[in-house]
Amino acid sequence: KQMEARIAQMQADQLLRAEREAEELIASDNGKFRYNDESITFAKKDLTITTERLGRGSDTVQVFRGTFMTPKKELEVAVKVMRVIDPKGRDKGRTQTAMIQEAVVGQRAATHDNVVRLFGFVIEGPTCYMAMELMAANLDEVKMMAHDRENLDAPRLESFLGCATVAVVDALTFLRNEAHVMHRDLKPNNIMISGAGDVKLCDFGESKKLATGLSTKARTGDAGCIKYMAPERFEASSKEKGYGSKSEVWSLGITLVEVAIGKFPYEGATHYNVSLMIVNGEPPVLDRDHGSLQFRNFINACLFKQEENRDGLVGEKRLQARKFYRQHASIELETRRANVKEILELVKPHLNSMRK
Repeated sequence: KQMEARIAQMQADQLLRAEREAEELIASDNGKFRYNDESITFAKKDLTITTERLGRGSDTVQVFRGTFMTPKKELEVAVKVMRVIDPKGRDKGRTQTAMIQEAVVGQRAATHDNVVRLFGFVIEGPTCYMAMELMAANLDEVKMMAHDRENLDAPRLESFLGCATVAVVDALTFLRNEAHVMHRDLKPNNIMISGAGDVKLCDFGESKKLATGLSTKARTGDAGCIKYMAPERFEASSKEKGYGSKSEVWSLGITLVEVAIGKFPYEGATHYNVSLMIVNGEPPVLDRDHGSLQFRNFINACLFKQEENRDGLVGEKRLQARKFYRQHASIELETRRANVKEILELVKPHLNSMRK
């Protein structure tokens, strides 16, 4: 009981800190657009938001293409529009604290080259507008192009996924070690490709700040998409003992399998049955037709059901030590970017039809 009380107090303290952080950020950063070391005061009227929808998370969260005029040039941006929840509970929007917490996490994380940059946010009335770096496509769209439109051969797709893997692993490692953040919603839709050929993580709406000094684990088991959750996140005890960054590694493994084979490994199952298969079934395995030995070994290292057996992001048993990672990390950055851009050029002609 003493342990339960201590855990409850820690969780309450974390929530209080998050709320204070949100309040401080509203006071200091609401209406501030940061670009090239400049801070520009802006309002919603300064954003030109088009009707071109780039993404949709729910009825209350949508992303549109837009522009913002800096003192020197017009900048293309992605504008995330989030409706604040009515305090009387009459609509389904997000709470202001939740939205600003996302801004806090996004701002902290966006100092890495493989994280989508948050330029700024402004709250007007019941809506929060977040101006972010505009990206060209995501891994889900690459998957659809590779398997449904262009029939891309496995070695070429693997080469692209190797470059993407280096970027994602580097971003996750930064989030864990430097930003002290867990993404908690890693999936193909949240791994983006820029026009320059960079691969970046986005959408920190489910992120959790790690309680550094007390724990390196997050403590709520229901954030993120069920399909990509690690087995330990379904355990009732995860709400008390938490789960670590190795849960992100599982999500990466499932994502790589999905893009490599062209479909979600548990395709067709209900969310409930997916959760049963994740917890009770054998983890997905990539066959020889879809990947080299190094690629398959890397995925296997991501998909051990027991958290303690799974590779992590730090220590001797880490993903960065795997041959598949080292092989692609040793390639010059500009060469990796060129590889990614080749795949992006194949995706672009299909984007309009895929986003309808």
